Amino acid sequence: MSALAEAAAPGYFDGALRAVNFFGGRLLSGRDMADEQAASAARDAAIASAAGTGIARGLVVTRARSSNGSLLNAVDLSPGTAIAPDGSVLRLAAALRIALVPDDSRAPAAELGPGEFRLCGPKPSGNPTPSVQYGTALQVLLVGPAQALSSEQAPGVSGEGGTALNRCGARWRLSGLRFRLATIPGALLGSDAPLFNDGSTLGRHRARHLAAFAALGGNVVAEALADPLGGLDNPLRAYGLLDAAGVVADNEVPLALFGWQPGGLAWLDMWAVRRSLHAPASAADLLLLGSGRRAAEGEAHIRQFALQVAELINAGDVLPAGLKAASVFRYLPPVGLLPLASSTRRGIDADTFFSGFAVSEDDFLDGALLEPLWRGAAMLPPINLTSEPAQLIWRFRLRGDDGNASGALLFGHRHLPLPAASRENRARFDHDRYPTF
Repeated sequence: MSALAEAAAPGYFDGALRAVNFFGGRLLSGRDMADEQAASAARDAAIASAAGTGIARGLVVTRARSSNGSLLNAVDLSPGTAIAPDGSVLRLAAALRIALVPDDSRAPAAELGPGEFRLCGPKPSGNPTPSVQYGTALQVLLVGPAQALSSEQAPGVSGEGGTALNRCGARWRLSGLRFRLATIPGALLGSDAPLFNDGSTLGRHRARHLAAFAALGGNVVAEALADPLGGLDNPLRAYGLLDAAGVVADNEVPLALFGWQPGGLAWLDMWAVRRSLHAPASAADLLLLGSGRRAAEGEAHIRQFALQVAELINAGDVLPAGLKAASVFRYLPPVGLLPLASSTRRGIDADTFFSGFAVSEDDFLDGALLEPLWRGAAMLPPINLTSEPAQLIWRFRLRGDDGNASGALLFGHRHLPLPAASRENRARFDHDRYPTF
C-alpha cells in the first residue's frame, strides 16, 4: 500500500450518512426500522438538496373561478414538484383547489416525524384549508411537508378492532403537503403602506407591483452591482421581502403573494415569490453575483412583469392605449414585451406608455434574435423609472424572416446585450448603436 493510500485508508466519518447494519442473527426491533426509515429520508434529502431549491415544475397558482366565471376566494394549484432548502421534496400529484377562509384559530394537526414508530398520528381527511384573517395585508402562500397514516389497514390487521388498532394498524405512512398563509408585517412596506388601501384597478396593480419588486430584492441588487465589495453585512439574507419578514421555514417553498383588502382577495402574484430550481447561495458568493439565486430572481422579475402587464391590459375598466407606465410602475424589468394596440387586439400606445422617459427611437429587431437576447438580460438590474438622470430605455419592433413587423414592442435596459451593437459608452454619442465587425 502506498503512503498516500495508507493515509487515506481510515476515512473520515464525522457527520457521515448512516444506515442500520443488518446481519444474520440480529434481533430487529421497531427502533431499528425507525432508524432505517430516518436514514433513508436523510439520504433522499441530501440528493434532493444537491439538485437545488425552488420549484422544479408545475405548481402554478391561479385565482379560482366558479362555473359561471365569477371569482372565488380560492386558488387553483396545478400538479408539480418543488424542493425546499432542507431537501424536502414537495410533490402534488393532482390539481387542487385551496379555499381561503377566515381564521378560525384551529390548532394544527399533529405530525409524524421521519421514521417515527412510537406515534400513531392522524389519518388524512379532505383537502387542506389554509386560514387567513381578512383585511388589508400582504400574505404569502407556502407549501411544506406533512405526514399521516393511510386509512388502508396493514396485512394481517382485520376487523374493526379498538381505537388503538384503527389508528396504529395503517398500511402506509403518507408523505403529503401542508399549506399555510403567512403574513408580511405592514411595517416592512414603509411609506408605501397607505398605497395598499387603493381599491381601484390601477391602485391594486400599483400595490402589486411595489410588493413584487420588494419581494424580488428591491434596489439592493442594483446598488450592490455598483459597489459589490461594500454595503451589506450578510450577503445571503440581506434583501427581499420574505427574507426581511422571516416567514418561510427551511422545509417550505413560497408559491404566491396575496394582497388583501376589506372586500377580500384583491390580487395574487405568483412570480413575485416563485423561483425556478436553483443552487442556494453560499458564503463564497460575492453578494450573490453569478449565483443561482440571482439568476432565478432575474428570470422571475421578467416573468412577473409579463404576467402583470397582460392582466392589466386585459382588465375591463382599463383603456390600455391610454396607459402610462408611470401610473403603475416605478421599475421595469431589464427586458420585456408589450402588445401594441391595433384594430383587432388590445394593447398599448408606445409613445403614451413611455411618455416622460428617455427612450430611443424605435428600431427593428429580427425575431430570431429574441431568445438569446432575452436570456442574456436576466442578470441585468431593473430599469429605475424614478432615477435622475433618467435611464435610457431601448425600444424595438420585432419582425419575422419575411421582413414584416409584428404587433409586439420590445423594450430593454440601456446595457442590454444587443446584437451587432457598439460597446462604446452608450451614455454618450447620442445613444449610439454603431455596429462592430
